[in-house]
Amino acid sequence: MTRGDPAIPLARPSSRTISGTVKLAGVVVGELDKPGSLRLDLSGSYEDVTGDPKRNDRVVATASLTYRISGDLQIPVGLIYSSNPDYLEDPAKKPDKKLSAHLGLTLKLPL
Repeated sequence: MTRGDPAIPLARPSSRTISGTVKLAGVVVGELDKPGSLRLDLSGSYEDVTGDPKRNDRVVATASLTYRISGDLQIPVGLIYSSNPDYLEDPAKKPDKKLSAHLGLTLKLPL
């Protein structure tokens, strides 16, 4: 029985990631969880990637405004900015814009 080649290269280039996120949220009109209230959510994050040629540094900022119609029904509207548009949608689609918008309807189901 013979042994395989003992000189199998296991070393790989190293990389590191440093990231941070800041979030702020509050009711800007009306009272918390009351119909007619308007809530604003802001978020910003930064990711610094060093040593990985397949990944880029990025900044992502989001703003969301949510109008409460009733205790169980809300309409959120959101904007998302990314310094690298590949992070906004499916990378296979190759988006060319740095800004994305979303409109939704949230219904809380009684359990």
